Amino acid sequence: MGITTFTKVKKRLSRIGRKEVTELVIAHLKSIFKIDLNPVLGEEVKIPSIQSVLREGKRTNGKFFRKEPEWVDFDNGFVVERKEVDYIIDKLDEYNLQMLLGEPASGKSVILKNIGFKLADNYDVYIVELKKHAIDEVKEFFCEILKCDNRNMVFIVDDAHLCISECERLIRNFRSSELKAKLIIGSRETEEIKGKNPKVCSEFEKLSKTHIYPKDVTENMIECFLRKKHDFGDEKIKKVSRNLGKYKNDLWYLSLALMAYKMDKDSVDDIEIYDKIRDNIRDIRANKDEEPINAEDVFLVLSVFYRFEIPVEKYFLVDELGIDEKIIDQLIGLSEIVESEDVGRSRMLSLNHSSIAELYFKTSKTYPHFGRNVKKKIGDKNKDDLEYCLFYKYLLNTDPRNIIDIVIRLGWRFGEIKEGLALLEKLVKQNEIINAIIKGNDEEENIENIARGIFFITLIGEKVATNIVNNMNIEKIQQKIEREENIQTIGQSIRTIARSSKKVATYIMNNMNIEKIQQKIEKEEDILKIGLCIFNFAVLSKNVAAKIANNMNIEKIQQKIEREENILNIGVCVEGIAQADKMVAVNILNDESIEVIKNKIENEQDIENIAWCIKCIAVSTEYMVTKIFCCKDIELIQQKIDNEQDIRKVEGFVDNATRVNKKLTIEIIDGLKPDKREKIRRYMALWNLL
Repeated sequence: MGITTFTKVKKRLSRIGRKEVTELVIAHLKSIFKIDLNPVLGEEVKIPSIQSVLREGKRTNGKFFRKEPEWVDFDNGFVVERKEVDYIIDKLDEYNLQMLLGEPASGKSVILKNIGFKLADNYDVYIVELKKHAIDEVKEFFCEILKCDNRNMVFIVDDAHLCISECERLIRNFRSSELKAKLIIGSRETEEIKGKNPKVCSEFEKLSKTHIYPKDVTENMIECFLRKKHDFGDEKIKKVSRNLGKYKNDLWYLSLALMAYKMDKDSVDDIEIYDKIRDNIRDIRANKDEEPINAEDVFLVLSVFYRFEIPVEKYFLVDELGIDEKIIDQLIGLSEIVESEDVGRSRMLSLNHSSIAELYFKTSKTYPHFGRNVKKKIGDKNKDDLEYCLFYKYLLNTDPRNIIDIVIRLGWRFGEIKEGLALLEKLVKQNEIINAIIKGNDEEENIENIARGIFFITLIGEKVATNIVNNMNIEKIQQKIEREENIQTIGQSIRTIARSSKKVATYIMNNMNIEKIQQKIEKEEDILKIGLCIFNFAVLSKNVAAKIANNMNIEKIQQKIEREENILNIGVCVEGIAQADKMVAVNILNDESIEVIKNKIENEQDIENIAWCIKCIAVSTEYMVTKIFCCKDIELIQQKIDNEQDIRKVEGFVDNATRVNKKLTIEIIDGLKPDKREKIRRYMALWNLL
């Protein structure tokens, strides 16, 4: 068995009972025979293990800032371990479902791999890096995760923002199945995940979250590198660190700045970083003794697309741009670029990170001869608008199923790279591109993706979006909506379509299979999703929404309200139903339901949530709000406001409560402690709320 494996077994046996011995033996057969086994089913696990991803045993020398950190880098201290690693590990016993959130290049992937590295002694750790796998493969991995109900298994999913819908589905099924395994998900903090709008429901909202920031690790990175590489003392490290300040918001930028650092000066310029990147690319070799690979053209094309996290079909580089396929395959073999492939679709290429793509793109703009073959192929007259030309050519040649994803990527990153929407706006001025998007909508199966694409096009031009929606195959859209199981997605998608064409949205609503929608609503346990779905229907067609509301099982809705812990969700559900038919909402709010809501309000600490709940319920009738509050309840609210330290939350309460019942709100405010009362009255006077 070997000393190392024996030691692991001995350590594990000291902590576990007899029932788990079988699982332990199977788990360690994996390390002996170099295969991954499912300890529950005794089958091969296809998900990559942390050992295979970190290439355990493949290298003996550690390295700083490797594009893909490896086992030896963690083992030899070349990766700075962040406090979040132990924090997340320590929380696993309490929260077996967790999320790590951070901006681009904040170190999420390294933290997740570090967690996997540290857990590997005592757990079977598997990792799914979404940017490295095709969607079919991801779906297969997620299905496997849901079959592996073993407390000694840890699954890590990285870059959830690249596949929001599938990750939401995984979280929902993982939670509902009450699995004993552990699941850690890393992602950027997108609008869906932030949950800023209290009326937008997301599976991510319910997770235990850990937020990270680049600044939390930059000083340690700089110190570790300068001590180990150059043997610098404290004063020298502080001086260099101050001068690297502008690179500290992006860890890839910072790592390249440190690699470009020269001992004869205390700072680094952008041009030195671009020099380092150019030289590194020009020196890439398949083997030490061979000539460098001519990789500039490949990196140029991928950088143009992947700064928006858009992968590119391999054939496009080979057939359309004339790049040698052998060079591409060598770069894949060296892990300089990433390849993935879906069943029945072309192989896709991408870079390791969007920040790397951004740096490569800036390098190509700095040096006119960088990637000159591609620049020449596109045409010298267009060299100043290389992005537009490459996107235009690609959109007209790529598989139509890729087009909507490209539209979404250009749109949803507009907060980070503003050029995305500007580029999309320029592209849709061409009829050929509009036709390509229409065709892409017909080929795209996910109605949520179709709606997202339409939303982003609406941002840059309502006329363009209307043109696209009016020319879509409505029957196909109808079928895709009927196949969708998530009722919130159904409602939001139809409403998004309505922003561009009420005619199309109304046609879809009027031709929906109402009975199927009612069955999905009855099956749905999340009352927030029920409320949002009916609310969106009511905005577009009161008649359709009323039919659905009138045929709901009121008793089941009341039971769901009783089970719901979040009072805001209760309020949104009632409001959505009231928008369809107020009498149905009133019937739901019987004396027993009112008593349930009163008890939940009593236990709720967030006064903003209380105000939102009251405001939503008031849509049915203000009388229901007066039934909720008696003198005792008002005193309780006053105590909560007096105890609330965040004045903005108090102001939020006042804003919403005043809209429901000004007299009652003033009565609550008048009973507050003097200092809090005066602050709130000044606020109310300022905004004419008195």
